[in-house]
Parts: sequence; C-alpha cells; structure tokens
Amino acid sequence: NLRPEIPRCCPNSLANIMKKCWDANPEKRPDMDEVVRMLESLDTSKGGGMIPDDEANGCFCFVPQRGP
Repeated sequence: NLRPEIPRCCPNSLANIMKKCWDANPEKRPDMDEVVRMLESLDTSKGGGMIPDDEANGCFCFVPQRGP
C-alpha cells in the first residue's frame, strides 16, 4: 500500500488523477480508458506545458528525457 510522494511542483489536476489511480479500494480506481480521457482533458494550453517554466525548475517530473 505504499505510494510515491507527489512532488510539490506537480499540477493539482495531474496529482488528482494519480490519487484516483492509487485509491486503496481497487473498485474505485479508474480503468485505463477513463485515465486516458482524464489525461486528454488536462488543460495544457498555458504555454504549451503542464506548469510554467519558472515552477518547473528543479522538478524531476518535468525533466526532458535524455538518451537516443
């Protein structure tokens, strides 16, 4: 029943989806289709990203992927 800590820089809308997926009662967890719908409905129009650049600094959730 351990869950990772949600970083303070994580947008509330995304954190809420994570919490729903981690519900202690499996019957209350959304199925994958619902998760996809929730993710697709997130408003990323502000600057094209989940959080402003000045808030993203130091947040490991939004570090660009490295590698090939």
